[in-house]
Amino acid sequence: MTTEPLPTPHLSPAVEHVLQARDPTKELISELRGMAIDEPKLVKATQQKVHPPRPGAPPAPANDPPAPEFITSWKMLEHLYRQSPCPFPSLARGLFTTWTSESGVPEPNIKGEKKGQYRERVKDEVGGTWRIVARGYDKFFNVGEVGWTEWGSLAANTEGPYELTLKSNGCLILVAALTPSRLLVTSKHSLGTRKAKGSVAEDGNEAEAKDDEEELMETPANGSLGISHAERGEEWLYAHLKRVGKTEADLAKVLWERNISAVAELCDDSFEEHVLPIPTDLIGLVLHGLVPNSPSFQSLPAHEVADFARQWGFRPTQIVTVNSIKEVMDFCREGAKKGEWEGIGVEGWVVRCHVHDPNVGKTDAVDELADAVANLVIADPGDAPVKQDKKGKATKTPPYPPGAPFFFKVKFEEPYLMYREWRELTKVLLPVIDGAPVEGVPETQNSRHARGKAAAKPVKIGDRFKRRPETRVYLKWVLKEMLSHPGLFRNYRFNRGIIETREKFLEWAATPGEGKEIWEREVDRTVGQAATEPERHLEEQKKAAEEPKHWKKTIIVPVAIPGCGKTSVAIALKELFGIGHTQSDDVKTKKATGPQFLKNITALLETNDVVFADRNNHLEQHRQQLREVAEKCPGGPARLVALNWGNPAVPVSTLHRLMSARLLARGENHQSLRAKKDDLSFHEDVLWKFISSAEPLDEDEVDEAVMMDPRDELEGNIRRAVELLAPIMGWEMPTDEKLKAAIEVARDYKAGARTKEDAEAGKKKKVQYYAILAELDLPALLGALLTAKSVDPGLTKFWEHLTSTGRVNKRPHVTLVHANDDTIPEKATFWDACAQVASSPTPPRYEFVISHVLTDGKVMALVVDPDSVRVQTQGGSAEWPSGPGWDGDRVKMLHITVGTQGDKVKNVEGGRLVRAWREGKTGGVSVYAFEEGKKVRGVLKGFSY
Repeated sequence: MTTEPLPTPHLSPAVEHVLQARDPTKELISELRGMAIDEPKLVKATQQKVHPPRPGAPPAPANDPPAPEFITSWKMLEHLYRQSPCPFPSLARGLFTTWTSESGVPEPNIKGEKKGQYRERVKDEVGGTWRIVARGYDKFFNVGEVGWTEWGSLAANTEGPYELTLKSNGCLILVAALTPSRLLVTSKHSLGTRKAKGSVAEDGNEAEAKDDEEELMETPANGSLGISHAERGEEWLYAHLKRVGKTEADLAKVLWERNISAVAELCDDSFEEHVLPIPTDLIGLVLHGLVPNSPSFQSLPAHEVADFARQWGFRPTQIVTVNSIKEVMDFCREGAKKGEWEGIGVEGWVVRCHVHDPNVGKTDAVDELADAVANLVIADPGDAPVKQDKKGKATKTPPYPPGAPFFFKVKFEEPYLMYREWRELTKVLLPVIDGAPVEGVPETQNSRHARGKAAAKPVKIGDRFKRRPETRVYLKWVLKEMLSHPGLFRNYRFNRGIIETREKFLEWAATPGEGKEIWEREVDRTVGQAATEPERHLEEQKKAAEEPKHWKKTIIVPVAIPGCGKTSVAIALKELFGIGHTQSDDVKTKKATGPQFLKNITALLETNDVVFADRNNHLEQHRQQLREVAEKCPGGPARLVALNWGNPAVPVSTLHRLMSARLLARGENHQSLRAKKDDLSFHEDVLWKFISSAEPLDEDEVDEAVMMDPRDELEGNIRRAVELLAPIMGWEMPTDEKLKAAIEVARDYKAGARTKEDAEAGKKKKVQYYAILAELDLPALLGALLTAKSVDPGLTKFWEHLTSTGRVNKRPHVTLVHANDDTIPEKATFWDACAQVASSPTPPRYEFVISHVLTDGKVMALVVDPDSVRVQTQGGSAEWPSGPGWDGDRVKMLHITVGTQGDKVKNVEGGRLVRAWREGKTGGVSVYAFEEGKKVRGVLKGFSY
């Protein structure tokens, strides 16, 4: 049959620009450096110090170039890889670069660069060259996860041979040449650490080497003992080399001359467990790729990689080669039924092929694969296939030119996904072993290990953990185990005990008695009908998979907080496309507005194909309510399309400032939440409650999602929503004239009649303290720093405690004056001055520099450089703040409390720590000094809690 001509495979403009440059490597790194300055949330550059040669290593040959002192690791915001076009100049995951100069010119420093200026100045960088030291694969996706990995797209746009390599169950390790005689071993984004250990012999017989490998298999070297992935990978590398009589210099010479990186998987349950147990013959470094260190993605054939692995002592990966997509599907269909291959439980396969030239005909027509697509049934017929991506779905061609290598993944859904779900659920429940209660589970309220402890934040179990009957049974069992044997889970957060816990549960569920009875009652009853008629059930699944989903109705679901601009977007969409629109704020019932709001949506769906459900929907339960409306929609299949303003790149303090200003600007133009110029604390407190209670959107909650940006103003919001929704909804893009007209309609919108303001009726909360609300993302600032830099272990350990227990301050601030602090001279005057600034409709911006981070094991604090504090004047200049309270001694104590050990340690301890450190009392204090300081901005606010 005649088929439509295929679109040309595309390169994103950013990647194409790099590859067409005279010096692609220089252009790539220049573009990355520019993005790291202009868009630091999207691209992060981490400069890491190269550790010295291994103890006992032979001296470098005289003709070797000097090893670089620093290596830069590049990390891009993960979910943007799937956007089309991708904003990054490279799709690489795992990229390490360095600057080399024969004349000793130091690497150009991007610190202190201002946004927008670096790209103009970069061409002046002379005296050295950039080099890619190590490189991983380009980001690749599961089948169906993005548009270009749908089976039909793969059949049309790829060509064989198709090499299927077993998907290893571990963590990525890169091995590259630092010099012609030295190796660099990294994890995906880090060089790791090295401790002073005994020298590793470069020679030795094979029997001794096998002993070394066996010793590593038995060594419990997980992250809880402070050993990094890169370090454990390095240990395995030298054990493998020794087994085949090779040395570091031997391998470095080959990698240097060929300018390639070895891409391996660290598979070692004694170090870190994942989901599936690792067979004995695969423990160590499984080599699955050899990648040239170039801006464009290339990869050596899988069989050449396997030969290289055997030559150099790595564990080779399993390979199956077929010639067509249909053969790939047939092979994977059989594997999906079993969830294993050759008796080994496997996660799935990575398929390696090449991009097909659309101008050359193919024998595999997409239509001929329809039956094969339908036959790719997940082993458990009760589960849906892999979720499709929301952003790249409309793009059907891969982001590479014809002939380029192309990878995709086929993951076996079961039992892998169920096991992974149990692992994630267990980690959510870990606070229970320290006394935290679980919402809706009375047994956890008065457990013996909780009594006598300060009240911990309740654990909330998301609805996604309650859908599968097996997981519901596991939930009851694991809670009981945590309450009776909490010590068994102490190392779970370090990925130890995952497999043992799961096997213990499965044994309990299979043993006659309580476990088996509960399993049969809860699980077998639920799936019993499907189990008695498996052929009919599979046939229904095949039919459902064969027929594409034709949505007849759509509910647009904003996920936002007040001030994001959701109503303006709704008004514009209604003007442009005639959609239905209902607002929860318009509901005037005396009781809860939710039920009536849902009824309004249902009513509008009877006469509209698209309805905008205008409320914040910032809670999972709100989205679940809308899912239930969609499932009951009598007009046909209804989907949820989210407009998600929950952008992780925006610090909560910045979000609060922007939304607060918008609420103030709109004034009375809202049904309920109206900002008061004479009482800013009212709407600001409401905003904090929304921000604090918001639950991030999980991709499984909706059918499509569009990422919005809360920093966009009205016009940018509307344009973004229209451009991203149009291909999903099948709308024709409006002309710019129509778009501008709709924007003006939204701008002129007036809210309906007021509803009762219950919040105003309550007693006004008294301000407890005034502080500078810092626009600072603490995890972004400290996460990479305290794990990638060579810092005091006390800092790293305490930071890991804060992050694992959820105790990182979500509202970082610099306290200026507290109601309970009587140590400030002229406190009343300073209090009144702060109150006046905080109540200003246009408050000035403060800025300061963070100089140090401290911890004593009880509290962590950031130290403010006392000479750096400035406030913007009305004229725009920055001046030292004047008046009582800003004296030198007082300012020296300014700080931000990052977090405390537990509820019994109050935030005020951060100030006491800084004071003691200033006074020279440094015993037991771990310190890190920022090289150039971190400039932070913020506004002065009054806080009631």
